[in-house]
Amino acid sequence: MTTLERHLGSSADGRAGSGPVPHRKTTLRDNLESIAIAILLVLALRQMVMEAFKIPTGSMAPTLLGEHKEVRCPNCGWVFRVGNNKPGPRGEVLCQNCLYRWQGAGTSDIVFRKPAWLWNAGRTEGKEISGRDAANRVDRWGSRIFVNKFIYQLRKPRRWEVIVFMYPYYRVTCQEPGCRWEGNIRSTAKLECPDCGSTNLKIERKNFVKRLIGLPGEEIVIGNGDIYIDGKIARKPPAVQKRMWQHVFDSRFWPGKKEEVFRVWDFGLDEGFVSVDKEDGSLRVAALDAETPVEATFGHAIKDYYSYNGDQNEEPGGGGKSGKHEVGDCRIEAELTVEEARASPSAGVVLRIVEDEHDFSFFVPAGQAGRAVLSDNGRPVAEAPVEPLRPGKKETLALENYDDRVVCTIGGTTVVEHEYTGNPTAAMPRKSVSLGVAGARLVFRRVRIQRDVYYTPGEGPRTGYQLDKNSYLVLGDNSPDSSDSRAWPEPGVPAENLIGEAFAIFWPIEDLGLLTHGF
Repeated sequence: MTTLERHLGSSADGRAGSGPVPHRKTTLRDNLESIAIAILLVLALRQMVMEAFKIPTGSMAPTLLGEHKEVRCPNCGWVFRVGNNKPGPRGEVLCQNCLYRWQGAGTSDIVFRKPAWLWNAGRTEGKEISGRDAANRVDRWGSRIFVNKFIYQLRKPRRWEVIVFMYPYYRVTCQEPGCRWEGNIRSTAKLECPDCGSTNLKIERKNFVKRLIGLPGEEIVIGNGDIYIDGKIARKPPAVQKRMWQHVFDSRFWPGKKEEVFRVWDFGLDEGFVSVDKEDGSLRVAALDAETPVEATFGHAIKDYYSYNGDQNEEPGGGGKSGKHEVGDCRIEAELTVEEARASPSAGVVLRIVEDEHDFSFFVPAGQAGRAVLSDNGRPVAEAPVEPLRPGKKETLALENYDDRVVCTIGGTTVVEHEYTGNPTAAMPRKSVSLGVAGARLVFRRVRIQRDVYYTPGEGPRTGYQLDKNSYLVLGDNSPDSSDSRAWPEPGVPAENLIGEAFAIFWPIEDLGLLTHGF
């Protein structure tokens, strides 16, 4: 090949080319260009499609957490979260599971051996603290969520979604020397300080995260903890409800190990038929000869107490921000094993929830084939054929009552359900949760009780919220400690303020999961 040919290069088929050889990219340049393109794509996605957000407050607790402490009760061992600014002056917190109160989440300055969450050892007020005492005082981050910012370009927002939006009010502070005016305003058009007339103003805007409750044009009323839309109750989809159940009691964390603050079960006249294992909290019921159920009723009223709001100094139902309302929207789940059952149509297990004028009982036969029956005040309202509870086989039963809907499950599968018309004004404050056995001898290995989120009306005379054709109503799941539509002069969030749907939690890792409801 001549010097000229080498200079001009050759074509792909070996013939002499007609132009200069293109300059080859180096590996470094190729990698840098790939990284730059990736960064641009990430920035574009963040701006238009998806973004990560950090939750700053506990207004959505326990669904989403603000900065918090993770506390283990020294009496029953239950672990729960408390907002960083919520414990009492000496770090007092109240365990929802066993009602034990102790100074377990102190806010005094602690020098931790870093990282605090790993070593759980430090020094405060001249003394060493370690182990659980130290762990209860570690400050932890709020929840991290992913937000789909593009979804509302494709469809309308839906009720019960968790959304991120711009707070409809601007926070404005006058910057003129000597003027101290500050306030919240809806519009910044032709804005000037009402005190001094200055336009030298600092304007701030915040993003909020809440649950979407009301859609444009609707009238929303909050009654007896539930949501009513245009006069009819709004029922949560099952996947949403699963996320919103609140802890009340779990017998796996038996409170009698140290101090039984309250009597967990009330056996009434059936005291001699039931025994409680003080080590694991299991219930053993000897009701082989009983024709009617031997019952155990949960020992204290179920109220809208939020463990996250651990700043109150009273038992649930006292003068704190939460715990003022008795709740009938509850769930009871029981893991059990039948030891022996009598051959009788009446032999079986009963789960029961009483709310106002409704008394729901879910009967499952034991020993011989029969039908699962849901009754209201003794009148059957739904039933289905089921396999009986057989001796030696472990089974899980659950009864749920929420949003004027009752759901009964066996082994996680729904067998019967029923919708009804409840009382939005709680005219009959009768509420309880219990379980019972007739014609069988068995052991309840684990019993869990939960309650639904209880929405409270805002303060003042307002009882309903009428939305215009461009606004949405939003509420926090931590209803007694949430600044939301109930407190705003204009309750609606304009459609243009919506940023997107919060669809997943990615931190803390134990809360990893979807927030959406599967539409």
